[in-house]
Amino acid sequence: MLQTHTRFHRLILCWMLALLTPLLVAPAWAQLENEDPDSDDGEILVAREDAEMVKVAEGDGWFQMHVYDKKNPNRGVVTDLLFVSPEGVADLPVPESEKEELLVDFGLIKPEKADGLGSKPVADLPGLIPQLQKPNPATAAHTKSSCSTAPGGGPPDDGGIIIIDRNHMEEFHETKALYPDLVNATNENAKGCFGWNDKTKTRNWSLANNTIGDTFSLGGGFSGSYQVQLPFQTTGNATLKYRVKKFACVPYKFKFSSVRAQGNASLGGNASLSASASLAYSWDHEWQVLNPHIATFSFWVGPIPVWVDINLPTYVGLGLDAEVSASVNLEADFGANGTFDYTCTSSDCCGDENFQDHFDTSSLTASLEAKIEAEANARVMVRAELYDDSVLYGEAGIKAFVGADVWGYYGNTCGDADGNGQNETVQALVADAEAGFDWVFGIGGALAPDRQWTSTGSRFPLGFWDLLGEGGSTALSPLVTGPNSVEQGQTAMYTVKMRPCYPYNDAVNLDIGPGEWTGDPQITQPKSAQTFMNSTNLSRAFTQAGAETVTVTATTDAKGRDLAASTSRNLQVNPAAPITPINGMWYNPARNGNGISLHHNNQNQWVVTWYTYTASGTPIWYQSAVSTIQGNAFNAPLYKVTLVGGAPQHTVVGSLGLVFSSTTQATFNWSLNGQSGSEPYRFLIGSNGRGGLWGPPSEPYWGIDVADGGGSMVTTVTFYAGSQPTWVQGSGPRGGDVTFNLLRFTSPDLCPSCGGNTFPSSTSAGTIRLQIAGGNATTGTVSTAINAAGTVWNRTNLPIVIYSTP
Repeated sequence: MLQTHTRFHRLILCWMLALLTPLLVAPAWAQLENEDPDSDDGEILVAREDAEMVKVAEGDGWFQMHVYDKKNPNRGVVTDLLFVSPEGVADLPVPESEKEELLVDFGLIKPEKADGLGSKPVADLPGLIPQLQKPNPATAAHTKSSCSTAPGGGPPDDGGIIIIDRNHMEEFHETKALYPDLVNATNENAKGCFGWNDKTKTRNWSLANNTIGDTFSLGGGFSGSYQVQLPFQTTGNATLKYRVKKFACVPYKFKFSSVRAQGNASLGGNASLSASASLAYSWDHEWQVLNPHIATFSFWVGPIPVWVDINLPTYVGLGLDAEVSASVNLEADFGANGTFDYTCTSSDCCGDENFQDHFDTSSLTASLEAKIEAEANARVMVRAELYDDSVLYGEAGIKAFVGADVWGYYGNTCGDADGNGQNETVQALVADAEAGFDWVFGIGGALAPDRQWTSTGSRFPLGFWDLLGEGGSTALSPLVTGPNSVEQGQTAMYTVKMRPCYPYNDAVNLDIGPGEWTGDPQITQPKSAQTFMNSTNLSRAFTQAGAETVTVTATTDAKGRDLAASTSRNLQVNPAAPITPINGMWYNPARNGNGISLHHNNQNQWVVTWYTYTASGTPIWYQSAVSTIQGNAFNAPLYKVTLVGGAPQHTVVGSLGLVFSSTTQATFNWSLNGQSGSEPYRFLIGSNGRGGLWGPPSEPYWGIDVADGGGSMVTTVTFYAGSQPTWVQGSGPRGGDVTFNLLRFTSPDLCPSCGGNTFPSSTSAGTIRLQIAGGNATTGTVSTAINAAGTVWNRTNLPIVIYSTP
């Protein structure tokens, strides 16, 4: 008992000094030459380099270590330490009262709940410590906590490890039994001398280094080499947060909270990889080539020695999968630079980074009889170790890799691309290379299961090579399924997919020709996880009869591979049954306000006049060349007619085509001044009676387009505003002597490439008088009084004739 009182008086003295003379220097026993100048936590008993730690006992979730002084072995045990995790409390060989205190320290029970439990074993308290069950490493390895949103915030700590000075722990509990009022003191002046206190220490670092290469031989004809030049530079700081529990100013417990590493780094260099194999073999290995020491937190918490090392372990890895005989040689440049900020607790690591990276390849050569896949990688980690990595560590870092694979095929089991009913014999030998970065995190040690996970970073294709020469790998060509013959004017659909042996699942881009095709020119997932091939559908109307060749080319894919592989299908377009459309005005109901007129002569030659607008909305007309209808299609050059010196000038500005599906329906295809389009058209009003193309023989550069149907007549006058073609239109009841009010229409929405559908606006443009005796008449007279947009076009009783045939 005397010994207990002596120890207690020493503790009281320390407490009083702390309360009454807070500005004094530390007690003399703390002023030793090995003291850490940043430490205010008590006595420095042995310098770190002279301390030796020996494990003397261990159990499930705990172990005990003795600290010895290597310079003075006769001192015996300097400090008796217990390392305890939350799941180790139940089996710890200490009194139940100490277990209760640890449950409070770990936050598993509240302090007020601990009173009165000391007489009952902790393991027998139902529902008290369900959190002490060990996590399942298989699932924990894939679980990553969320970081705090505060700067430098880290993942929540799940309990961690508490280090206990056994000797002072016993003193505390003996004192607690003798002087409970002192232990429960709440005087604010005693703050810092009782209970837990949060502490922080910081170290800075700066490092620059490079890595190496190696050769290897595994026997059995398998050999190779790698070379990685990886200049690495980093500067930053590491901040250690921990907690110390004191009784009467004397520390007796230490608890690690977190280590935060923040700074900047640059990683860059070149990698060359060569490997060869003469046997089927799979191999994967990683070498630690560097482990530079960055910073150390070394101090004593009273009699408890604490040190945390910050290291930068650097690894180089190589993975190979080879079959039969193969070789690959790859050279690439890669690099990254930026900033990082990671925080690790005893159970998890998280953080963020901002890196810019680049990749490039200088060459890749390969030869094989079957297949080889190879990857070279370099991994640089920021690791924080509590004592050393056998006790507890957390790490976070970056892994850069460059890899290549070669795929080859030869045979006739890879599909029928040309639709002749027989599989083609195709071949392929291609090489594919990529590089990238992944973010790697890990924790482990004696009291925590080793866990490591990877967060996918960036992927960059380095190149794709056809080793058989351009177009030599025919197994990359697509399959084209569809009809071998189609009727002229009809639409045919073809299904396109990649061959079943095609090895990649990145979206493939297609080019199909000739002509204009509809459908998605991309196979979004050519090879699915279920190994069946996905496809896309492409269709086109075939307007010309005869033999035609359709070619589909797999150009590139979403990863940037240059496939350049084609499949051609020979197609016979059979002549369609002739269709003779109805003369008159045709239009697109969805874009009412413009249209075309169809007329023919007695040699069955047709001409089309197109009434439309310029991009600014001005009315304009174009005229096709005279041509015939072949089967169900009309195609001819398209002219713009201008008036130059009183004579019409015809200039080719595009082409015009009509594909008739019946006598009253057609698809109108056009190209004009470098643009093109297609619209559905149908018959509006015909050329009964007086309908047709009329004009004055004395002025053969303008005319009157008459559509006669039912009880109405529509008259369109084609003339010129200066030298430019323009038109006006009027309508009214039919008759042998009629006068119509004319309108000038404008629409910036209905030009051929405008795509709008707003009905045009109109203004008065004058009058026209037609005198045509009857439906069989071929002559007549016209009088006009036209004033449109500043253009006057007046004629009086001018003789006209009909140019078309009803």
